[in-house]
Amino acid sequence: MFYTTRPDIPLFGDLVGLGEAIALFAFVTLVALVFRHLALRMMDRWAAGTATLADDLAIQSLRLPSIAFCVLLGLYVAIDLKTAALSQRAHALVLMGVWALLVVSVTAAAANFLGAIVRLTLQQKHLAMQPTSLSITATKVIVWMVGGLVLLGGLGVSITPMVTALGITGLAVSLALQDTLSNFFAGLHLLVDRPIRLGDFIKLETGQEGFIENIGWRTTHLRMRSDDVIIIPNNKLIQSVLINYAHPERTVNTGGENPKVAS
Repeated sequence: MFYTTRPDIPLFGDLVGLGEAIALFAFVTLVALVFRHLALRMMDRWAAGTATLADDLAIQSLRLPSIAFCVLLGLYVAIDLKTAALSQRAHALVLMGVWALLVVSVTAAAANFLGAIVRLTLQQKHLAMQPTSLSITATKVIVWMVGGLVLLGGLGVSITPMVTALGITGLAVSLALQDTLSNFFAGLHLLVDRPIRLGDFIKLETGQEGFIENIGWRTTHLRMRSDDVIIIPNNKLIQSVLINYAHPERTVNTGGENPKVAS
């Protein structure tokens, strides 16, 4: 998509034209920021009158990325009207920067919005308690991975060799991080199978008991009545037998053998 010329060619052509381009960029960006501020205020008033929270989350997700959109608009107008002020090499570099900023901005907005939607869904599902960080982090990681692939494709980088290299690298990393990956997938198991939930009061087979405070990507936090926090690796938790007092009619076996029946 983008091209460069020889590095010995000056980046800038007409310095006067360059100054005009910078001034035009600053003016357009400033005007865009003013309109952004007014638009967000109108959108906030509109969202306040609706029953759903999705529009509020969408507006909140756009606040920071919209600043980048204003900068992009200023760059686009300045480049389009003052192309002669830049050499071909500088023009290509600026276009690469504009493309990168655009992809990063859109990806950030999408990651923030989807992460907020996941958080809201978990809050509603878990009776408005603090959602687990694992689901939100996984959602944002997936969005940023897709955005990274789009960015590399737009910059003309071949993705196929990278995917192959990542496959080999991923195998080596997975062997080196067996415990970490084991905890990660154990956390996914806890979220999907849901033998325990946020806020549940449980008793471990070691005799320790407390409330489930957070199910993270590697560990689960158990807050005891003494206000101390026990940090349990997820892979250890799913292999243990525990009593979940949120379900008094039974003992929950998360992976171990010979569960005891609760009296």
